[in-house]
Amino acid sequence: MLKIAVIIALLLLAFIAVKYLNETQQKTIIKLLLVVLGGVTLLFLGSELFR
Repeated sequence: MLKIAVIIALLLLAFIAVKYLNETQQKTIIKLLLVVLGGVTLLFLGSELFR
């Protein structure tokens, strides 16, 4: 559970840091962060289901 909390905290920090970039970089990085968040969610759910 601590791993998930750390991952979420780092993603939130990344979202905060994105506001200092220009608009095109923001869109690209937000899409990438959403993909990472989705992947982590699927990985977490998969690991909990198969435990």
